[in-house]
Amino acid sequence: MKYICVGTLHSKTVENCGLGCKVEIQDGYQLNCGCLIGNLHAQWIEED
Repeated sequence: MKYICVGTLHSKTVENCGLGCKVEIQDGYQLNCGCLIGNLHAQWIEED
């Protein structure tokens, strides 16, 4: 079981947020990815 960080940034899907990004986990799955271009609202998506 693997979890990836998925959200939207400029209408594109972003996975794993990218290198050097900060992830804050809330309620076990909600998170805020602090990427190079500011904050990205995302969530954990489960992968097989």
